[in-house]
Amino acid sequence: MNLRDFVTIKDAAALVGVHPETLRRWDASGKLIAQRHPVNRYRLYSRADLYALLAELKESSGSRVQTAKRRDSGRASKCASAWRRP
Repeated sequence: MNLRDFVTIKDAAALVGVHPETLRRWDASGKLIAQRHPVNRYRLYSRADLYALLAELKESSGSRVQTAKRRDSGRASKCASAWRRP
């Protein structure tokens, strides 16, 4: 195991954009398996696995993300126009 190919749970969570507890649940369910550091037994996540997961998430949620962005932009413009009124 080359430790340079792995990141800590904190860094993995930041990369994927989820809470570290989510990664722990994914590890328990088998969605994203963590390796263990040989000395301290901390969870380590493979960079390759993380990038594959990101690609999968992007592919599966692409249409929902676009819809949410359009919906939120409408709310933002309504709030902005309401703010400008005296």
